[in-house]
Amino acid sequence: IAVDPQTSVVYVANQIGPSGAGSATISVLDPQSLAVSRLTVGGSPFGVAVHPTDGTLYVTSANAIAGQLFIVDPETAQVDKFAVGLSPFGVAVSPDGSTVVVANAGSDSVTLFDVATRKVRKTLAVGDGPFGVSVNLSG
Repeated sequence: IAVDPQTSVVYVANQIGPSGAGSATISVLDPQSLAVSRLTVGGSPFGVAVHPTDGTLYVTSANAIAGQLFIVDPETAQVDKFAVGLSPFGVAVSPDGSTVVVANAGSDSVTLFDVATRKVRKTLAVGDGPFGVSVNLSG
């Protein structure tokens, strides 16, 4: 679950669909109207984070075979996909919005993704099965 700091819109990753397969959606909850809609992003969404100033969504797809980071424009529903480590779960955006951090449980690593270049800056080996990730508010 993530909240857009500019609009207070709430985003929820829907990992499992009715058939037990990936749901491929993110629920969008408008706090003013209490309306709920969905964005189709593909894969099996697990983690979701919101860019602190432009509202871009960063979504992990928890497929063990080919882990991906989805970059989603919530206004247009445009989805761009980028390879990260295996079984990416946790995701966070740095306070300045320059870096996305992804915890890759299946490859025991953390990926640092550069927002400006839209490229993996570095993947670091960490302990077994990293699941969640958080970024210090001071950067």
